[in-house]
Amino acid sequence: MDSETRDIEQPAHVAELLAQAQAAYENDDSQSVANLCREVLAADPDNSQAWLLLAKFGGWDSKLYGFDVGFAIDAAKHALQLVPETTRYDAAAEIYTARKRQIGKILESEMMMPSYTAAKQLHGTMAEWQRLLVEIPFLTANLLESEVELVDNLCKRSKLGMMPAERLVYTAYASLNKKESYGETFRKALAGRLSKEQEEQGARIEQMIELAGERNAELEKLASEAMLPPAELKPLLEAELENLDRDIATIADLSNKTLYDQQLEELERQLATVKPYKIFRRQELTGRIAETKEKMAQVDADFEARVAPLHSYEQALRARISGLS
Repeated sequence: MDSETRDIEQPAHVAELLAQAQAAYENDDSQSVANLCREVLAADPDNSQAWLLLAKFGGWDSKLYGFDVGFAIDAAKHALQLVPETTRYDAAAEIYTARKRQIGKILESEMMMPSYTAAKQLHGTMAEWQRLLVEIPFLTANLLESEVELVDNLCKRSKLGMMPAERLVYTAYASLNKKESYGETFRKALAGRLSKEQEEQGARIEQMIELAGERNAELEKLASEAMLPPAELKPLLEAELENLDRDIATIADLSNKTLYDQQLEELERQLATVKPYKIFRRQELTGRIAETKEKMAQVDADFEARVAPLHSYEQALRARISGLS
């Protein structure tokens, strides 16, 4: 029995525990999430929903801002083996987004009291951030590129900052990272993975489009040569429409459209809660929102170009189905 089926058939008490764990997650109650998920896993060791919650929240102390990066990565790896293969990239992006939010909270707390000790702590936090990107599986090339760019911009803004808190990132890498920007450090650490992900992602999308073209050609042949009566042909065309919808959704996951939507929502939420007198923080968030929107526009354009053949097949199928109705 696969994880998807097992979760659907889970006992009532397990479903209730998961509902409580989800509510605790949304309320930023890390201890309750961990305890409730452990109860679920005692009854169902491979419950994918519990493992996904642990992958996003386990090992995180929301009161003391403690972070167990090793646990986070191990939980992510286990959780991603339990979700359906077609949703792994999307699930990985959700896990990473949750962990990145926690990293952001730690960095904000470290910047509140700028000192050499805080710089050392921040240096360690940046290493944990880098490790998440290196070791969480199924992160797409677009996500990796975007995060390296984000870290690079964070370092550039810090170097130009005026106040000690604004310059803490610069202080940390200048003093503790051999004066190398964290953006450059991340870029070097991720170079091999990024190249591999770009190659695999491109090959996967090309294969999907090629297979869709072959299926479309076969259906066109059946229709044009009247090899099947309309009553038998129509269900085949409708099934292929569903296949194309799944292919388009998979390519959307690979492009991380969902991730950028989540990032923008989180940045806008942060901006809405920043006090008016925190001018530099507001400027930073405004700049990151603009960068995210720019990246989203680029991702949308790339996505539309990639799926154009699939949309063409889709339109032809709908016209063919309409003609049979």
